[in-house]
Amino acid sequence: RPKTGFGAPVASWLKNQMCIRDSNRGVKRLTYFTCYSLKVNGEDRIINNNFEFSKSLIRKANCSQDIFFLGQPLIEQGYLAPAKFFEYVKKIKKYFAGLNLFYVPHPREAEEHIQIIQNNIGIRIKKFIAPIEHEIVASDNYPKCIGSFFSSALENFAKIFSNNIEILAFYLLPQHLLKDIEGVAKIYDNFKTDKNIKILLLK
Repeated sequence: RPKTGFGAPVASWLKNQMCIRDSNRGVKRLTYFTCYSLKVNGEDRIINNNFEFSKSLIRKANCSQDIFFLGQPLIEQGYLAPAKFFEYVKKIKKYFAGLNLFYVPHPREAEEHIQIIQNNIGIRIKKFIAPIEHEIVASDNYPKCIGSFFSSALENFAKIFSNNIEILAFYLLPQHLLKDIEGVAKIYDNFKTDKNIKILLLK
């Protein structure tokens, strides 16, 4: 995740993604509205997103007994073999046994994989249309616990809810990853710096 010292490449990447070139498109300055501690070059500036509006919404909402596990397209993007991914999902179901658990699939997860989670593993599915952060803070009820593997949404929810709900990052063992082992390790290392995110090793 973009932090101090890593922000300049992220800012450059964002410009590339938006096809913005300061020199040849006449854009001399960009303003980034972000919750991350970016470092930007030149005349670009940062406006910090401290989630104040989101926090004001959840103060009016109620905490439910629901638990949301946020899915990631780990099979589709080649991080985990299918068998290993479903093995982890089964362990997550076991960890939350007897509780009101929902699996919230990522938009890029294949429907056939979602169906296996629902029909074979037996976890209820809850789908949303808008980004998950918006869906939860705009609802009248929010879950008492949000978990995932290494989704960046965990960082956002940790900032929005602080210690009002449980935020869990389930650790993927490096030997099970098929790619980007160092990158995933850095994400978990970053989670460790957030007192509102708890990292768990499934057994």
